[in-house]
Amino acid sequence: MNKAPAFQFFARDWLDFRVQRMSFAAQGAYIKLLCFMWMDSQDQCSIIDNNDFLARAMGTTVEEWLRFRTEIQCEADPILEEKNGLLVSARLRHEAAGQRKR
Repeated sequence: MNKAPAFQFFARDWLDFRVQRMSFAAQGAYIKLLCFMWMDSQDQCSIIDNNDFLARAMGTTVEEWLRFRTEIQCEADPILEEKNGLLVSARLRHEAAGQRKR
């Protein structure tokens, strides 16, 4: 079965407080991360949790990526699951499951 080339982008998800608490630069890193998850992973909702790899993918230094990651993964309420060496988006997991159903 072919993977869907796109995911729906809902304004209410983007305007969620967990996204809007991030700086504009971290928001950009977050959406780029979601796009990599969607296009490059078999499950369309995860990516390898490796800071060197992710910094290169983001086109930035490890130090800058770590600042973005701190905002994305706010200690009190992280937006991504850190599971078995992966960063996982529950939002994309839900979207991928819905698309497979349809």
